[in-house]
Amino acid sequence: MSVLPNPVACGRIVSAGSGLVTAAGLFAASALAFRDIRYGWWTVILFIIYPLALVLNRMALYESPAGALYIWCLFLAMALAKTARREIAYGYGLIAGAGILNRASGFFAIYLLLPSLVILGLRNSVGLRRVFSWVIWTAIVSGIAGLCYLVLLLSPSFPMISVKNREFVYSIGELFRVPVAVRMVNTVRLTDWMVTYLTWPAILAIFSAFRISGFFRGKAVFLLWSLVPLSVLAFAGRTLYPRYIYFLSLPLLPLIAYSAGTAAAGLRRKSALILLMLLMIMPALYTDLKILIDMPHAPIPQEDRYQYVNGWPAGGGIREIMAFIRHESETEKICVITEGTYGSLPTTAVELYYFQNPNVIHKAVRQITPDIPDDIISLAADMPLYLIVNRSQEDPAWPVELVARYRKGSGTDFIRLYRVRPERYRHLTHSQIPFDSGGISLYI
Repeated sequence: MSVLPNPVACGRIVSAGSGLVTAAGLFAASALAFRDIRYGWWTVILFIIYPLALVLNRMALYESPAGALYIWCLFLAMALAKTARREIAYGYGLIAGAGILNRASGFFAIYLLLPSLVILGLRNSVGLRRVFSWVIWTAIVSGIAGLCYLVLLLSPSFPMISVKNREFVYSIGELFRVPVAVRMVNTVRLTDWMVTYLTWPAILAIFSAFRISGFFRGKAVFLLWSLVPLSVLAFAGRTLYPRYIYFLSLPLLPLIAYSAGTAAAGLRRKSALILLMLLMIMPALYTDLKILIDMPHAPIPQEDRYQYVNGWPAGGGIREIMAFIRHESETEKICVITEGTYGSLPTTAVELYYFQNPNVIHKAVRQITPDIPDDIISLAADMPLYLIVNRSQEDPAWPVELVARYRKGSGTDFIRLYRVRPERYRHLTHSQIPFDSGGISLYI
């Protein structure tokens, strides 16, 4: 951000760049597994029109680099099984380590290495020496990735990360107390999200890939790298979102490409080939079009529409509020109070946009309490106070004036910007505090 100070632009460059890296990894993995670059190109085409990739690679989310690193680990696992070389193992360890630092899903690249080597290396007879070499390569990769993970373990924020992780997955002690019904619901939800984003023609193509002879071990590894994480999420997931299936759905694209490419090669008439392609890609293209021109009503999971466009987690209104803060801070110091601490949208936005601006004093509060904290009241004599409320949809009890509010997509949630007036508060009890809802009300 020292080169490009716009956080949105920086995030989107990283996401779009991760998409390009993912496409390259999918091409390499498909071409290596099926020994034909035509399948690599088929996989890249499918990735370009994959609706979930379109959604995530346009936003600054960790899932984009997580998917890129995961796919390159898959490619290196195949390469290591084919040619056991130190540089491949070192590269695998570094990429897996980067994946772990990015997201906990990076651990799957470590856990799945040895099974992948076994599947890809199976022959009529496997000697003890060969099995021992697989274990050694796995240990080397795990050691390098573990050294990378030490960076996170030594971070002063690691306890906070651990607490945040427990909001999304069950601890080992809780796993065996979770009702079976919860895991069944998780399985149904994850499967539904996979079908929605991949579309039914693609799902049928995955099954068809195993009915086509040849390259069984490669196809088995692709399926392994998808089904194992999916099963773990269904078994241990406490809070699930559709974006979690992104990295584990990517290994399925080469299987779809194998079916499509094999079918296309067997068609002699161009009209039949065009019809096949239309049947394969039209559902995905329709979803892509709706995502681009009418995201609030796109045929994607309701959870994603709520999170990214129509609900309080969505980013609608942030750009306008950040522009207002920039304008107000040009001539004087101001204090911006945001609802929520670690992971909060307005808190993160203010920190990203104004962490180097000496005229913006930022205060994050865990929740909007009935009374204004004393440390915030003490600032009122020196600078204007502004409050950004995003998650709570009720007006705060503080003495405030509404400056602006912005609707989230087509939903009923708003993000609101208030001017705090503590001078009205000082000589009144809480029950006497007036609420002034005046000011400018803006809708988008």
